[in-house]
Amino acid sequence: MFHRYILDPEWNERRFSKWMSQDAIEAFEKYSNTPADVFRKAAGYTAHVLQIEQLTRSLRGSEVPRVLDFGCGYGGFLSMCSMYGFEAYGVDRSAAKRDNNSFSKVFAEIEDIANMSPFHALTLFEVLEHLDDPHGLMLRLSELLATGGILVLETPDCSGVRTIETRDDYGKIHPLEHINAFTPETLKRFATRLGFAPIRKPVSCVTCDSMKFVKTVAKRLLGPAMLPTTQLYFRKL
Repeated sequence: MFHRYILDPEWNERRFSKWMSQDAIEAFEKYSNTPADVFRKAAGYTAHVLQIEQLTRSLRGSEVPRVLDFGCGYGGFLSMCSMYGFEAYGVDRSAAKRDNNSFSKVFAEIEDIANMSPFHALTLFEVLEHLDDPHGLMLRLSELLATGGILVLETPDCSGVRTIETRDDYGKIHPLEHINAFTPETLKRFATRLGFAPIRKPVSCVTCDSMKFVKTVAKRLLGPAMLPTTQLYFRKL
């Protein structure tokens, strides 16, 4: 029923603008938005900022990094970018998230920020799985990214999930919200067909824990032997 009727453009708009109210979002995130989760997410955002800054140096020269975060939510990543001097913009279809955003440069539609392109980096954190036309959307977003620009994609890794047997399976598939499911290989193919080449991201370790630092460096050195993930970096060809 959801995929047959709610994905109709009119009802999809109603889903984002009316059903996903601020109260509904807060109730849904009540048990998953713990202090530890917030800290971990902020550290992850910092790592992305440092990696994007390094990867875009040759492209932008003396310019500040210009970033577009699609599906930016409450603007956490945008705020982190701004603290490092980036010129950051976001797009989110949820009226509740736009109205309660922690960042000012957030818009409802891609066309609202089209004249601010080209961007040096484009990020979509756990967004593609929610989209009814991810290919069409990425074609449009790609037009706003400079040639040689960086694309960051993150989705749940649905490798091996055939049916919902555990809570973890449900969290990955999430049948009431997710329309698409990706594995490391399918996410990579999705991006390469759009004209992006996969790249290795630089080492960025945001921690005071020496063991975590060692593990991060070890993962870098053992990269080819490590299990693939659905947290990928690409460069626009």
